[in-house]
Amino acid sequence: MGIFNSLPGAVGERTDKTVIAKGTRITGTIHTDVLLMIDGAVEGEVHSSTDVSVGIHGCFVGTMNAKHILVSGQTEGSITCDRLEILKSGVVNGDVVLRELTIESGGRFFGQSREAKAAEIMEFVPPAAALEVVQKTKRG
Repeated sequence: MGIFNSLPGAVGERTDKTVIAKGTRITGTIHTDVLLMIDGAVEGEVHSSTDVSVGIHGCFVGTMNAKHILVSGQTEGSITCDRLEILKSGVVNGDVVLRELTIESGGRFFGQSREAKAAEIMEFVPPAAALEVVQKTKRG
């Protein structure tokens, strides 16, 4: 199973993606509604209405909320998602709340996991809609 075969965007369902390349380091918060591919280092928060892939060279530390997360690299922190796949080279260290978990032979998970109740999985709101809600709230 290759990383591109596991994600819907790779088979033509959508073509937009954001790539954080090997050698790139980002600290902060990312909000996205396109495929996010992390092959560099990200520390902070990721909020995705769709798929996140942590590539074999990728490293993520922080809080991640997404619909589908595929890990070939390393993650540490808190994950909330519908589906988490840890591939043979992947390492997940932390607390996970999810509906479905798959770990390939060789993949490693250290921490606690539990099945999410329906109310716990965030509604995966596209970033533009979330921004509109924030702006309306600030205006009063």
